[in-house]
Amino acid sequence: TSSPTQSPVPTSSPTKAPTSSLTKSPVTTSSPTKAPSVSPSTSYFTENPTLKTNTEIPTSSDTDLPTNSPEQLNARFYLKNGEDGEPVTKSCFWLQQRPDNIRTKKICTKRWYQKFSEAKGLRPASLVCFETCADYCVWEYPKAVYLHGVREDEEGNEVPITKTCQWLSKRPELNKMNICNNHVDFDTVYGQASQICTTTCNSCDS
Repeated sequence: TSSPTQSPVPTSSPTKAPTSSLTKSPVTTSSPTKAPSVSPSTSYFTENPTLKTNTEIPTSSDTDLPTNSPEQLNARFYLKNGEDGEPVTKSCFWLQQRPDNIRTKKICTKRWYQKFSEAKGLRPASLVCFETCADYCVWEYPKAVYLHGVREDEEGNEVPITKTCQWLSKRPELNKMNICNNHVDFDTVYGQASQICTTTCNSCDS
């Protein structure tokens, strides 16, 4: 079955991330709201790819969602890979209904749940379900990728520049601080440095 059309990814950062912006992205030559694409007409968040689902999605509870929260409860996040290697997605409403906080915390923070699919426009729960995961901080791991900036490809399309937390951790202190505090305005699956590299950016509450 086809998964429900994905709601736009909220543009506000989780409450743990710094909100000040000290520098601009390396190269931004046109409107930052233009989504990166494999072809000029493809947008990560307007396409409706066929994803692997299971018997729990969609459910009647997913079609009658509470509306008193700014979090998009029917927005889907990348939970894991299925047996066939295809992404398994869940909704933020499903995550809120987990019977114990330990399970929710693991999905919001552990590195094996921090999965991205640029081709299918999928992000982890920590970025999609920002309100449900607000009390938890993502665990940084060296190979995690964040949105560093924007550039133009050979066809003139804007595409994201990504870097790893390991790369960021080796920058000079002032440079590192500027990158951690910077917010790159670009519609992509990748999170900001402060959202992904939480140890390097010291962006979790102590």
